[in-house]
Amino acid sequence: MMAIARKAAAKKPAAKKAAVKKVAAKKPAAKKARAVKKKPRLTIGERIMKLEQDAEKQLKQMANALEKRAKADLRKAIARFEDKWLKERKKANSKRLVAVKKRHVTKLKAVKKKATAKRKPAARRARKTAAAPAASS
Repeated sequence: MMAIARKAAAKKPAAKKAAVKKVAAKKPAAKKARAVKKKPRLTIGERIMKLEQDAEKQLKQMANALEKRAKADLRKAIARFEDKWLKERKKANSKRLVAVKKRHVTKLKAVKKKATAKRKPAARRARKTAAAPAASS
């Protein structure tokens, strides 16, 4: 890329001087930037301490993550158990309700049958008595 800029600058004399100044200006600035970035090197003991601290930090983060996951899994398991239990409970209750309903229906039928059985002879007698005076008059 710099080569292309130099070729273009070579064609124009005024631009050539400006391009040369830019290239010359960039080199010392780059050296200064490197000198500023350089940090004092840590001793072996300090490096080991830093590694230990980083390892402890990572371990704590992993422990926290595992704890969060375990809590979430427990919540999910409890929710699943509750859903399953409620479903089973609902089934059992519906079975009981069906059985109770059947019992009551049969009792109701028996009571109706008994009531109609008592009513039939009474109704016959009433008809006979009602018909008898009408026949005599």
